[in-house]
Amino acid sequence: MDKCHRDILKRRRLRLLDICPSDGVLDSLVSELILSEEDYSLISDESTPKKQAQKLLDTIPRKGRRAFESLVKGLKESESEAHHDLAEMLIKDASDAGLPIGE
Repeated sequence: MDKCHRDILKRRRLRLLDICPSDGVLDSLVSELILSEEDYSLISDESTPKKQAQKLLDTIPRKGRRAFESLVKGLKESESEAHHDLAEMLIKDASDAGLPIGE
C-alpha cells in the first residue's frame, strides 16, 4: 500500500472504526484477493465489531498496492449509508493527496 494511503487510514482511523466488517466489507476484500481466508477468520473471530474493525485496519496496510482501493470498493458496495460516506471521504482524501482512485 502506498505511504499516502497508509497515512490517510491513520488520519481517519477513528472514523473508520465505525466499519462493521460483517456488513460485507470483509467478503468484498476476500473476493478481491486482498484478504486470505486466514485473515478473514482472524478478523471475524474478534469479540466485538470495533475490535474486528481495529484488526482490519491493522491488517489492510500490509496487503499490497490494491488494498486501499479495494477497501473503498467494499465500503461503496455495502448496503450501509455510513459505509458509503466513509468511502466518499477516503476517495476525497486520496484525490486531495494526488492519488485519485477508480470509481
